[in-house]
Amino acid sequence: MNQLQEPRVRLKEELVLDLKHGVTIARLEEALRLSEKFAANQWAEVEAAIDAVPASIAVLDANGVILRVNKAWSLIAHKSGITSDAVAVGAHYLAVCDAVVGEEVEQARSFAAGIRKVISKETAHFSMEYSCHSQEGPRWFIGSVTAIVDKGPARVVVTHIDITEQKATEENSRKLNRELEGRMHALQAELVIAQRLALISEVSAGIIHQLSQPLSNLGVNFAVLRKLKAVELEQCGAMEIFNDVEADVTRMRGIVHHLRSIANTERVAREKRNLNELAAEVLPLLQARADHGRVRLKLDLGVHLPAIHADATQLSQVIFNLMSNAIEASAGVILRRRVVIITTRQHTEHSVEFCVSDSGCGLSAEILEQLFTPFFSTKSAGMGVGLRLCQTIVHAHHGQIEGFNNADGHGATFRVELPVGPPPPTFPAGA
Repeated sequence: MNQLQEPRVRLKEELVLDLKHGVTIARLEEALRLSEKFAANQWAEVEAAIDAVPASIAVLDANGVILRVNKAWSLIAHKSGITSDAVAVGAHYLAVCDAVVGEEVEQARSFAAGIRKVISKETAHFSMEYSCHSQEGPRWFIGSVTAIVDKGPARVVVTHIDITEQKATEENSRKLNRELEGRMHALQAELVIAQRLALISEVSAGIIHQLSQPLSNLGVNFAVLRKLKAVELEQCGAMEIFNDVEADVTRMRGIVHHLRSIANTERVAREKRNLNELAAEVLPLLQARADHGRVRLKLDLGVHLPAIHADATQLSQVIFNLMSNAIEASAGVILRRRVVIITTRQHTEHSVEFCVSDSGCGLSAEILEQLFTPFFSTKSAGMGVGLRLCQTIVHAHHGQIEGFNNADGHGATFRVELPVGPPPPTFPAGA
């Protein structure tokens, strides 16, 4: 090869090399573009997956500045009662936590301290449960912080999970459990009471059997004495006492008959009666007890009361029990205030009422709450069945009974309301 051909060959070789190098660069650039496109697609899929997560997620840098968030994170502002700008990308999340005031300040400080511990690598993870107020009301969250482990700068992932519905479910479950436990205790108490009532019923049957014959004999003897000794009784002034004793015997026989009817589940006979007459009949039976306690008994009877259809023995027992309690309550106050007032009135077009008011110390909140609870009594020797029996009788007559303190602050009143008109359907006694 001559000297003129050699430069041309070298130039040709250089041009070939340059062409090959250009093709390589182009291929490299194309590969880079494809790689970037693939990475972008991959990141888009990752972001879409993160956005689909219901938890609120954000990435913070080492200073607590928000770098990235998912869609759910943008909703946390509304749920937490703060502005959306405060938790947007570029915002200083730690400063937001530090600026919280009011009831939630301690929770915010604790969470900010947890973020700083993870950023400073004192711990790899932090989590706490907290509550906050929003426009929708109180809400509950679990907040967690986790460090991102790679060769880059320090970053952490902050997550908030709304557990308000879970909390509500748990609270409803606890409430239901408490109600069930309360109901179980109530059923157990009712079972105990039922057992005691059964025992009392059994004992009462024996008492009724034992009393029936002596009372019958006593009645016969009184009838004989009335015929044989009437003149002598009148002369010595004992006839009034004799009549009172005979009335007591008659009433006791009526009570025994009524108890026997309950034991035999007979239907109680009801008749047309006047409430004033029943009150007037019971009053003399308690006069001696009232005199002993120096308690005045006053009748304030309404006029033209419509008749009620009732078992006279049962209602007399109610009036007797209420008056007896009132006399006992009034006996403990100063003498000038010792008075028991029995009032009858027409309450509505279809009902009448009678009230027994005392002048005692009144009823405490505890007593008012348990007035008609079986076996509850404030008396040391009381059985706690008197008011319960009154309530049972009144309810059997389709009436209502209540007790309350007097408006003047002295004593209490028991009010009984009973229907008038045609007799209601009859039920077994004690039903």
